[in-house]
Amino acid sequence: MFAIVDDERLNRVGVDFSAHLHVATVEERRLNYLDYGSGPVILLIHGIGCSWEYWSLNIPSLADQHRVIAVDLPGFGSSEPLAPGADLTDSADVVVKLLDQLEIEQAVVVGHSLGGLVAWLLTARHPQRVSALVLVCAATVALTRRQLNAIVRSFTVMGRLLGAPGVGRAVVRRPRLRWLVLRGLVRRPATLEPSLAAKLVAAQVAPPGFNEALRAGPAALAHVDAAALAQPTLLIWGEKDPFFPLVAARELAAAMPHAELINFPGVGHCPQLERPAEFNAALLAFLGQAR
Repeated sequence: MFAIVDDERLNRVGVDFSAHLHVATVEERRLNYLDYGSGPVILLIHGIGCSWEYWSLNIPSLADQHRVIAVDLPGFGSSEPLAPGADLTDSADVVVKLLDQLEIEQAVVVGHSLGGLVAWLLTARHPQRVSALVLVCAATVALTRRQLNAIVRSFTVMGRLLGAPGVGRAVVRRPRLRWLVLRGLVRRPATLEPSLAAKLVAAQVAPPGFNEALRAGPAALAHVDAAALAQPTLLIWGEKDPFFPLVAARELAAAMPHAELINFPGVGHCPQLERPAEFNAALLAFLGQAR
């Protein structure tokens, strides 16, 4: 394990992604995704409440030598939710069916938070489709019922608050409010470019797939044996992640046969947003080694 210590501010990417957005029909539901760049495929899976846009600071760098597919999971972003009763294994299978439609046989799968759990399930269920796995502050660590309830309560309360008229705009415009609301996701909210801060605020107002994902998450952990995952694996973690502690990431890395853990000191739950340049460099270096 090694640490990344340099600091940086987040800047606007300045890329128009609109021409690269597409809609597929999977399981008779609309699935939104970005297809950007060319080369070996990297599949990006966002976290709870989010969308493909949470990778916007990473996609241009990754796409220099790769084809990047960034998907909106069912029930998030611009994708329709699955039928009632569907769980995260169904979401993982839907992503694989998207790869089928795109005639992509294998990809490096990168998942953040809840998306890390979907990536984990996808790898366990379809190992031949995954050349390497990257888990970013992923929901692949077991939580106690008390910890899970605390997360549910915090998102519920924050969602109600930010859903009130004018509150979200006020948070984005005022650095002090931004710090109070977003410090659980990023340790330095004042460094966020306003449009990105607005997306983080919006993520805490529950989309259609939010409650179902929270319900299904803990049960999904039972479907995967960490020791059985043979793919080269990189774990990227924020030292100050309030949801999934670093000590649990260390235990997870030790349980996996080919895993490496990178710790971002002073970073919260979203290292790809707080330290994008270093995140991109670490991911690309890992991919070079994995080949």
